[in-house]
Amino acid sequence: MTTKGADMETLRTITTVEQDGEIRLSNLPLKRGQRIELLVRTKAMQTNTLSSPPTDS
Repeated sequence: MTTKGADMETLRTITTVEQDGEIRLSNLPLKRGQRIELLVRTKAMQTNTLSSPPTDS
């Protein structure tokens, strides 16, 4: 997704961290020397929890 602001263009991509502390972005429409501002937002990790059905005591 691309949107344009006053003097900046916004690019959005979603990726998964494959190695702790590192992210990799590629195929961006950017040129060498171009100045950017980078914001990183994280999603909470989902955990699969199995719950037992209630039992009658």
